[in-house]
Amino acid sequence: MLKRCWAPCFTLNSGYLALEKGSKLITYYTATIHILFLFYGIYLLMGGQSDAFFSPFFEFSRKDTNILAFLFIAYCIFYLIFCSIGLIHAIHTETRFFFLPWLYFSLFEILFLASFGSFLLYRYYHNEWSLFAFIIIWAVVGYHSYLYTIILSLYYYIKKLQEPNFIEIYN
Repeated sequence: MLKRCWAPCFTLNSGYLALEKGSKLITYYTATIHILFLFYGIYLLMGGQSDAFFSPFFEFSRKDTNILAFLFIAYCIFYLIFCSIGLIHAIHTETRFFFLPWLYFSLFEILFLASFGSFLLYRYYHNEWSLFAFIIIWAVVGYHSYLYTIILSLYYYIKKLQEPNFIEIYN
């Protein structure tokens, strides 16, 4: 797996960060994204428009959008509490168990984005915006896959550090 995190916008000299520091930045980034999504869900519940082409809610009626927005808000709150705070705790205490919610839910989100981008291209192939949306969404999928790989690398690094080493003294 990875030994360093490439983040040229956060370093001045080499462009690389340690896995632990990069993982903390990734945690703050994903928490910020979910806070923005939380506000988007609140906007939808207050009667905001969801008919933009790039929104996953654009094909639903007002009643279904309200139900899905409520579930979306609940998911974002769950992600912020258990995944983001749990991952920060896991990085500080080197507890592998607390990595798992972030790893599972982020993998779910990456797979959802990949399938949603493919759905837009497949379903709306006659619309030129579907190709643009597909390219943007798959670029985000690629970036989030790299971020996922960084967190997974730190998980495996901590796992390797915590494995017991048995030395056989007598044969």
